[in-house]
Amino acid sequence: MTCIACKLASEMTCIACKLIEMGIKETLMNHLLQHKLISHHQHGFLCRKSTSTQLLECCEDWNVAMNTHSSVDVVYLDFAKAFDSVETKNKMMSVIGPV
Repeated sequence: MTCIACKLASEMTCIACKLIEMGIKETLMNHLLQHKLISHHQHGFLCRKSTSTQLLECCEDWNVAMNTHSSVDVVYLDFAKAFDSVETKNKMMSVIGPV
């Protein structure tokens, strides 16, 4: 195969994989939502919900708590630091092996 043919085959494989991935995600999400396995508080990967909507909901909860003189506990977790601690070169070596 020529380089162009290899590249084209590779791109077609990526497109096919993305289509399969979309189908699996849609089926899985439908199942989870129909059986109420995802809380309405979930914001991370649902349609029309994001980290912005999560922040707005938190602010509303905090305002209600302050207005009713209730206490609020907040915990911040930063998972990005856990993943940033390994060098990229080492990550690639573990995935594809030595080059």
